[in-house]
Amino acid sequence: MKRRGPILIALVLLGCAGGWQMLRTRTEPEVAPTAAQIPKPRPARDRVVASTVEQRKAKWDDLFKQVDLWSVQQIRDFPKTLKPSERMATLDALALKFGPERIDNHGNWAVQMILRQWAEENFDDAWESCQQSPEGKVRGQLLGILVDILAKTDPKRALDLYSKAAKEERSITCELPMKLLIERAATGTEAYLDLIDRLPFVETGGGNSLVFAEGFDFQKVSNRYREQIATNPHIDTPGSLPSNFLRAWAERDPDAAYADWLNRGPLFFDNLSGLYEGVKTAVGEVAAAEWMAARLGESAGARERVITDLAIMGVSEKQADIIRMAGHFPEGEARDGFYTEILVAGGVRDPFDRYPELVAELSTPAALLETSRQMAAHRKVPDIDNMTDVQLQSWGVTREQLKAIFEKPTGP
Repeated sequence: MKRRGPILIALVLLGCAGGWQMLRTRTEPEVAPTAAQIPKPRPARDRVVASTVEQRKAKWDDLFKQVDLWSVQQIRDFPKTLKPSERMATLDALALKFGPERIDNHGNWAVQMILRQWAEENFDDAWESCQQSPEGKVRGQLLGILVDILAKTDPKRALDLYSKAAKEERSITCELPMKLLIERAATGTEAYLDLIDRLPFVETGGGNSLVFAEGFDFQKVSNRYREQIATNPHIDTPGSLPSNFLRAWAERDPDAAYADWLNRGPLFFDNLSGLYEGVKTAVGEVAAAEWMAARLGESAGARERVITDLAIMGVSEKQADIIRMAGHFPEGEARDGFYTEILVAGGVRDPFDRYPELVAELSTPAALLETSRQMAAHRKVPDIDNMTDVQLQSWGVTREQLKAIFEKPTGP
């Protein structure tokens, strides 16, 4: 017993200590760790990106819904609600959503109001920032708006900025080039030539009608355009080229306009169709038809060029013009031959359906059947089953006769 004493005493002391510790743990208040001491799990990168994109999308969707409901005054006041650091992101979002094609909506008005205020404060900052826009069409729209804003106070610098930017940014669209072309065309030849030399040689901004000054030298300007095209073979449509150049020239000098077209080809927007409309304006429909018929008889090469262009100039809408021209050829084979050339040269698969007035002008059923053989040889495919009996009777041919020409045998 004496040997166990010390051991029992030790156990008792240890038990007391343990009990005291347990009691201390229960009675002392627990101290919570600070937020900095708690390790936070880091979300995966794709979750962070997705969350950011969703937040951004929600933000812009909210704005897009509001914009279309705004009054004019709210649109004018909107730029004042933006911090300078928010302008570019807002412009990108609005322009990308509403786009340059929808120029009459509230979103584009808001874009213009933002740019107008920014340009008034610091035009160079606005220009440099918009040059950094990542979307090409948006960038072109924003820069174009800025060009037009600057043109009101400094047209020379605006033209310089546009000319430089348009060489690199083909999508830039603005009103300045056309405004200047309208002004210079009405001023005279030299003013017009000076402008087209300064405008960038790009395929934007063309295709508009102009009113040219009295005494305007169309030949000189045509020569300049062709020089530009020759030195820029990858571009066949100068941005400054008006849609009515050949027509306006033909209104004043039909023979000179025709000679330029025949010997050097069209200037893209204008072709024989525009030229002929100009001749009609100059001398009237009857005299214009006689004039064109004379051109058809000048040479085989000229006839082929003219026939090809007549056949693609919207014959279905201009059948009356073709019939008036044909009236200046002798009746019979010569006139039928002219109609056949037009019907065969056109790009449509069913000339009977598209040009019924011309088909009806063929002099005899035999002439119609011969024209049909020429059509079949050029892979024309009329819908014979849908032709009415009345139509066939008026032409003097039968459905079976046409099927024999156009339908190939299916047997061996």
